[in-house]
Amino acid sequence: MAPSKPEVIRQKQRDSASKLDVIIVGAGLGGLGAAISILLEGHNVQILEVASEIGEIGAGIQCLPNSTRVLISWGLEDALSKVATSPRLCNMVGWKGQKISEMDFHEYEAQCGTPFWDFHRANLHMALLERAIELGAKLTTNSRVVDIEYESSGDSTRAIAVCADGKKHRADLVVGADGINSKCREILLGHEDPPLLTGDLAYRLLLDTEQMIKDPDLKSFVEDPQVNYWIGPDAHAVNYVLRGGKLFNMVLLVPDDMPAGANTLAGNVEEMRALYADWDPRIPKLLALCKDVYKWRLMIRPGLDPTWSYPLAAFTILGDAAHATLPYLASGAGMSLEDGHVLGLCLGAIKNKSTFEKKKALNIYERCRRERTERVVSRGNRQQYLYHVHDGEEQQERDRLLSEFAKFNGKGKIDREQYEAAGLKVEMDPLAWRWGGVGSWLLTYVCEEDVKRRTTEVEAEAESQSPRTHLSTVMSGPVDIAVVSFDRFIHGNDDDRRAVAKQLYNAFSTVGWVYLKDHGIPQARVDEIFGLARTFFEQPLQEKLRWRLQDAELNQGYTADGDEANGGIDHKECYEHRRFANPCCPADADLPEFRKTIDEFYAQCLSLGLNVLKCLAIAMDLGDSFFDDITRKADPQLRLLHYPAIERKVVEQQGHARIISHTDFGLCTLLFQDSVGGLEVDPFHTGEFKPALPVSGTVLINIADLMQRLTNDRCRSTMHRVVSPQASGEMLPSRFSIPFFIHPDPEAMIDPIIKEKGEVKKYEPVNAGEWRTYNTRKNYTSLPAA
Repeated sequence: MAPSKPEVIRQKQRDSASKLDVIIVGAGLGGLGAAISILLEGHNVQILEVASEIGEIGAGIQCLPNSTRVLISWGLEDALSKVATSPRLCNMVGWKGQKISEMDFHEYEAQCGTPFWDFHRANLHMALLERAIELGAKLTTNSRVVDIEYESSGDSTRAIAVCADGKKHRADLVVGADGINSKCREILLGHEDPPLLTGDLAYRLLLDTEQMIKDPDLKSFVEDPQVNYWIGPDAHAVNYVLRGGKLFNMVLLVPDDMPAGANTLAGNVEEMRALYADWDPRIPKLLALCKDVYKWRLMIRPGLDPTWSYPLAAFTILGDAAHATLPYLASGAGMSLEDGHVLGLCLGAIKNKSTFEKKKALNIYERCRRERTERVVSRGNRQQYLYHVHDGEEQQERDRLLSEFAKFNGKGKIDREQYEAAGLKVEMDPLAWRWGGVGSWLLTYVCEEDVKRRTTEVEAEAESQSPRTHLSTVMSGPVDIAVVSFDRFIHGNDDDRRAVAKQLYNAFSTVGWVYLKDHGIPQARVDEIFGLARTFFEQPLQEKLRWRLQDAELNQGYTADGDEANGGIDHKECYEHRRFANPCCPADADLPEFRKTIDEFYAQCLSLGLNVLKCLAIAMDLGDSFFDDITRKADPQLRLLHYPAIERKVVEQQGHARIISHTDFGLCTLLFQDSVGGLEVDPFHTGEFKPALPVSGTVLINIADLMQRLTNDRCRSTMHRVVSPQASGEMLPSRFSIPFFIHPDPEAMIDPIIKEKGEVKKYEPVNAGEWRTYNTRKNYTSLPAA
């Protein structure tokens, strides 16, 4: 059944609890389209545009039925139909002028329910801009976004768009729609990511039709609007009329000869004419009317892995920033408009501003868009080949296919079997818009239907996932913790180091945790320490008690199960190791190589921990040596932890098995986990704990209380606990982990850092040594020194 004409969407009203503040970076077609769709769903939108004045350069743009469906649903039919041209045919012509095949646009319009429209790009852009402003968009020009920061707000994460002039704009969601040379994409990735060259460039020109209609060979182009494609060796040409026949748009696609680093240049008219001198005589005639021309380098952006969005759902991208394509399917702008519409529809379904709701919306958005846009990019690359083959067997086969598929013109959207009966395969039609090409999925796409289908998928998946239970507590899925490679900080240049620092800061300022891979501590060493821990804890209890921790302030040595109390019942035993004093460390006579191996691992952890602090200093513009003064005499603590296997009935009777919920009280903690798992995190202190699953080859790092105080809540110390893993049987398995707690010098005063005008200190200064002693003694109330 053919799609019906779309209904115009009416702007919704929302309560403040679910009304998002959305910032869109870029006022191009995609950005304005997203603004319209999001505004129609009842949210607030601010658009940040780098240019001082709003406007579009360029020439013609083709909008296929899937794109015009979106435009009509936004209430733009009246405004756009006045400036649109509706071509009758699309012709495929050989480079010498022989017509090879055609497509009846009006036939396809009837099947799709919406028209083919050709516009001057400026007319389309102005209509979108006026509609966005009419719906309530706030437009800010001269705003070059150079960074995105994050902050926690209750159970949600907000984004801060930082502009080159130092101004900061806060929002529940930032949408990067800043085009093919996207800064937002690089911010999301954390490194530079230039678009890929395609080997082609485009000459774009607009001709006055007044002279054309005087030439018998050219006037039919004006009087009977059609889209014409000339295809030939290494090049092709496209033309169609605009603005009711007043302008003639022409694009010439040729091999790229532009110098490195240039994307747009003034073209040489004579050079351009020479490239087509031997083509269909009508083309040189047209080019003779051209007085000046610009040329554009054509580039693409393949799919962005693993996601288009920041893990905590405060930042996403769309359009060319995510999936720029060659213009050979006339679908680059169309995909951007669809992106914007789908994003708005997804945000329209949110119930509140929480990270959970925003993440669900962005998940559905990306599911709708990723595969489709990747197919468009891929088919655009295919069209480049098909349009540019040299005369010969491949050209003859292409032309044969164009002619064979044309035999199905006028028969509507037929079944695959009918093509196969004729010896043809669907999607092999070089005139890609026809049903035998990709028209069946490209032209008939309805955003609303796709969002509805994907929403059902996501909700069904969530429903089908068995809840993970630990005793009486029902758990949800794993917490979203970023995985960051540290290799570029260790081995990269200053820009690399700042990029990694930014990634860590973003993670620490939102959930307070990060998985760090490529961190410089060999996995063989980590495995060796876990083996060392097993060896230590497998000793008889009386043997381990020889090295029992006796002094809460010294806090070094062995702690038996039950000695440490965090205000609840914990079942674990541990060994504590310090930097300067380890009187309760086993000697070689007791455990050969124990002290040497653990000292070496300690030094590696300390070096890594200090580099993490250096990252935070860089990200906060404090200078990379900021933490040197308060860590020079620091005495961090390495802990070997063993959670013994325990009877299920004991856990059920006592209500807990491992470590109750708490925050760490130092600067930060490095954690190495075994494969058993059990760590759970409550990133927003809502009482909902989520698993922080072991990730092979990483160290898990979290912010602790003193760092939260020092950064005045910019970095977040969050609640976490260790629970018994889900397992069958009467015995729950044992677990090992190795945390390394970074503490500052005991003499250091931790006084909140004030970075912004008007900012208020949220904490009183504290002495680091007194703070550590106080918190340690709370955990060892049975010891003499406590």
